[in-house]
This record gives sequence, C-alpha cells and structure tokens, in this order.
Amino acid sequence: MKLTKREYEVLYYICQGYTDPQIAKKLIITHHTAEAHSASILFKLSAKTRAQAVYMAFMLDLIDKDFLPLNSNSESV
Repeated sequence: MKLTKREYEVLYYICQGYTDPQIAKKLIITHHTAEAHSASILFKLSAKTRAQAVYMAFMLDLIDKDFLPLNSNSESV
C-alpha cells in the first residue's frame, strides 16, 4: 500500500482537522476531488473513519509524531 504525493498532502490536512471542502480550497482542487482522495486514503489504510486513517497512518509509520498538529506549530483550521 502506497499513498500518492497528493494523498499525503490530503492526509496532512486531515491530520489538521480540515474538512474536504477546506482541503479543496487549500489545494485548489474541487470538493469532489478532495472527497475522492480522502476516500482513497481510507480505502488504502483499511480505515472506516478519518480518525482511524490518521491512527493507521501513524501506526504504519507513514507519518511521524511531528506530522500531527499537537506537536507542531501548524496553522488553525
């Protein structure tokens, strides 16, 4: 299982708590494209929810603790 570069970008914003419409605006893509990327991430990580996808990505070492918002100086939603 491998995420694309764009899926990693979407995963970053999911970790920050962004919704699909907010992600679409940030990445200058359509809402439907953001939804498709989110769905693909959930499918590839065998996750049922966005929270579970973040957890699975962390457990599979796809992201590290510095990627998560509580350990970084990330911008607000």
